[in-house]
Amino acid sequence: MGTAATVVNTPLILKNVWDNKIEDYFHHEQPFQALVSQNSDWDGLYRLVTVATGGMAGRSTVFGDALANKSPPSYLQMQVAVRDNFATWSVDHKLITLSRSDRGSLVRALTSSTEAAMDKLKYSHNFMNWRDGGGCVGRASSISTTTATLYDLNDIRNFDIGDVIEFAADSGIAAGGVCAASATITGLNEDTGVITFDINIATGIPGISSTPYLFHKGDYNNAWAGVPFYCTLEAPGVGIVPSTKWGMACTSNPTLLSGSRFTASNMLLVEGIKKALATSYRRKIETSHLFMPPEVFNDLEMSLQGQRRYTEEKVGGVGFTALEFTMQGGKSVKCYSDADIPKNSTATTKYVFGLNLKKFQFSTAGTYPEWLNKVGGGADKFMTEQNANATAGRLGGYGNLYTGALKQHWNLALT
Repeated sequence: MGTAATVVNTPLILKNVWDNKIEDYFHHEQPFQALVSQNSDWDGLYRLVTVATGGMAGRSTVFGDALANKSPPSYLQMQVAVRDNFATWSVDHKLITLSRSDRGSLVRALTSSTEAAMDKLKYSHNFMNWRDGGGCVGRASSISTTTATLYDLNDIRNFDIGDVIEFAADSGIAAGGVCAASATITGLNEDTGVITFDINIATGIPGISSTPYLFHKGDYNNAWAGVPFYCTLEAPGVGIVPSTKWGMACTSNPTLLSGSRFTASNMLLVEGIKKALATSYRRKIETSHLFMPPEVFNDLEMSLQGQRRYTEEKVGGVGFTALEFTMQGGKSVKCYSDADIPKNSTATTKYVFGLNLKKFQFSTAGTYPEWLNKVGGGADKFMTEQNANATAGRLGGYGNLYTGALKQHWNLALT
């Protein structure tokens, strides 16, 4: 007979349950997050990533010319910084005590809190995957007393009631700094993209702009570097895109060092994607995956009609069904919908990203996410919260996303 649940052993029981499925839960419905290459060998505060920029010119049909023109490869380096991401939660000890005789209800009480924290960590990681590393989760088109209206109402999925929000005049990548005060969300309207706060943000947030960028407290200029950081929506040094990337100057060759940018104007979606794939093929880009917003994916799927083909990919216990799209060179690419694909800062342009996915790497210092109470000789289970009558849990980790093959990625602006 198994051991009955008690106030003492239930946290350990719950942790043992979650250890078996934490990775699958984290990857569920997040195709990029699941499919990108991952390792856990990050060591130190920075990782040097080498970017090949040329060289090896010693080729000719004339041996003497090949010998005379030979040159070593040339490289640049990015010094990628480690980033952190945490989720903490607690369950009232009275609830645990009152349900101690029923193992099922006790585990459910803690499981619901664990799932909520995992969701928060999972979704924050995924929208970081599709942002520029500045930490912005939405931009307001206007503010009025206690409310802010988002340019892109779909960004409201990045917020929850109770979130503490900071404000800035930039997306975080420029590191101009946040306003001196923060506000807590008290209401969300998913139909209108309106966020309500606990204070008059127009007067209670010193220096707030009329169209501020919004951040979860602590995230400003401190988030994972996402795909648009490496495959930028504009050329480096243009608009809000910085001219450098982890200390590497990028303006000398915008496509080699920041990916390719294509535009589909006055053409069908399929035609725009086909044109981008053809041009990327000429540029020796080996596109393996397309990622696009849900509504764009729906349009693509419907426009293909009888030509639609599907394929399967699986990571651990999680499977994904991709729409298969033909390209030049006798290969095909896999197409996925991702609700966190960004629009431009004023939500007037949608994007499709074409990636050579194997060239991206998500590297962490140890398991991610991991139970942080294991560090430093912890008891390897949930902890008693010091300042409350509650049992606490902590999840998180350290790492970042990067690619040394910046040329191997592109985005398509749908205008």
